[in-house]
Amino acid sequence: MKTAVFSIGIFLFSLFFGSCQPSKTPVSVVDTGKALDYKMGDKLLFSYNYATVYPAPGIDSVYKRSGFIHPLNTLGGEVMTNCSPADHYHHFGLWYAWTKTTFEGNEIDFWNLNKKQGTVRFRNFERVSDNGFVATLDHVVYPDSPAEKV
Repeated sequence: MKTAVFSIGIFLFSLFFGSCQPSKTPVSVVDTGKALDYKMGDKLLFSYNYATVYPAPGIDSVYKRSGFIHPLNTLGGEVMTNCSPADHYHHFGLWYAWTKTTFEGNEIDFWNLNKKQGTVRFRNFERVSDNGFVATLDHVVYPDSPAEKV
């Protein structure tokens, strides 16, 4: 199995407050052991799922994933994302959908997981604060994918 590393950063103030008036309600982060929950007061803004989330029972485990945001809520509490809906098991809230990635000269699809070429896994946090986080993700190439046969 081969991996490539990619770091992402999410910053609350650019995501939620860039065009808003400053809020007097404090923003906090709670580590649940599976996700980072970013909250404004008692309202959940979003969860960054760093633990592996598995598909529904009976669905191929190739659709498991970590390193994505779900739910992403409006300030009014409306959920704007979905996680692995029945007609698109490979959709995971808000995440990087790399469909044409070149790795060691071969094209790998990290979005359409049913092709069983590779997946994305959370590795670690470089930084976590109430203002956001920086995470490192591994892009894992499966042993039987074209990139592994080089």
